[in-house]
Amino acid sequence: MARAANRIDPSTLPALHTLDRGAILTPRVVAAYLGISPNTLDKWRRPTDGRPTRGPRYRRLGDGPKARVRYLAGDVMDYIDSNVYVTDETLRQQAAARSAA
Repeated sequence: MARAANRIDPSTLPALHTLDRGAILTPRVVAAYLGISPNTLDKWRRPTDGRPTRGPRYRRLGDGPKARVRYLAGDVMDYIDSNVYVTDETLRQQAAARSAA
């Protein structure tokens, strides 16, 4: 039950693309936009087993372990845009549409 309380219902948020790119977002809001838990987002920020961090760029406001983590809406948008994958089927459909035109 505690996990559900930590999440935000994404349907209650404005569409990400409608936000100013400089809007400051909390980790809970970013997790809701990405469809992941805040804990997953937290893990992505921590390098483990020699692997680099993952996820959108973030800022730490303050010093030490209690520093607040915040994201810019533009960085979240850029992260989503950089993770676009096209399947072979999509490429075939696009090629067929071009040749039919």
